[in-house]
Amino acid sequence: MAKSSTTKKVVITVTVLALIGLGIYLYKKSRKPKETDVLKDAFDNLVFETGKDVIKPESFPFLDELAGVMTKAKDWKLNIVGHTDNQGSDKFNLDLSKKRANSVKNYLVAKGILDAVITTDGKGESMPIAPNDTPEGRSKNRRVEFTIIKPDNSVITCLLYTSPSPRDS
Repeated sequence: MAKSSTTKKVVITVTVLALIGLGIYLYKKSRKPKETDVLKDAFDNLVFETGKDVIKPESFPFLDELAGVMTKAKDWKLNIVGHTDNQGSDKFNLDLSKKRANSVKNYLVAKGILDAVITTDGKGESMPIAPNDTPEGRSKNRRVEFTIIKPDNSVITCLLYTSPSPRDS
C-alpha cells in the first residue's frame, strides 16, 4: 500500500509540474512583443555591406519579425530615415543614406507591407548625433531613424544604429 501511495504522489507531482510548465510555455507564446522591442531588434541588427545599400543576411530574421508586426497593423504608417558618418563625399553619403532607407523599404514591401504606407528619406552626414572624429562617434552617426505613426497620430520612434562597430560607413 505504501508503494501505491508514493506512486500516486509522484504522478500528481509530475502532473502538476507539467501543467505549470505548459502554462508558462503558453503564456510566453501568447505574449505579443512590444512594438518598440520588435523595432529595436530589427534595427539593432540591421547591417549593410560596407559602403553599400545591400542588407546583410543576418538582418533578415529581425526584418521579417518587423514585417509580421506591420502586416497585422495595416493602418500604421512607417517612415525610415537613413544617416551616415562623414567618411566619403557629401553626395556619396546622401545617396547612400537614401539607398539604405529604400533597401529596407523594398525588403518590407517584398514581405507584404504596402508600399504606400512606407516613406523613406536620407540625410547623409548632415545630422550627426556624435562627433565624427572618433570611430565610436562615426558608428553612432551611421543610423536609421524609424518612426511608426498610428491612426491616432501617436508615434513610436526608434533611433537605431545600422552598425555597432566601425565596419561600415
